[in-house]
Amino acid sequence: MGTSLRDLQYLLERVLRCERDNTGKHVRYFFKVNGRVVAQTHYSHSWRGNTQLDNSMLSMQAKEMRCSLKTWRLLLEGRASKEAYFRELLQNGFISQQEFDDLSRENSNR
Repeated sequence: MGTSLRDLQYLLERVLRCERDNTGKHVRYFFKVNGRVVAQTHYSHSWRGNTQLDNSMLSMQAKEMRCSLKTWRLLLEGRASKEAYFRELLQNGFISQQEFDDLSRENSNR
């Protein structure tokens, strides 16, 4: 069983709470912290919910979302927490310690 577009949409919309923009050729998602775009990814409007994502697409999305392919796969499978993603963003210098703390605190309140 592979990763489907539904899995991707769930992760981006419900788990990471990315902003969605589907006005162009692709559906785009933006992960923002303090109003700043930290990461973004996209997929084609032609894809449907059961479209399977191949390894090249997952690799590209992981790069766009600024995390390792391993972390991205685990997130999509529901086997990693969003805090693990936030920690990877912190370790790679994409967010500050304060932003990490704010994101973690915000998620513990949900």
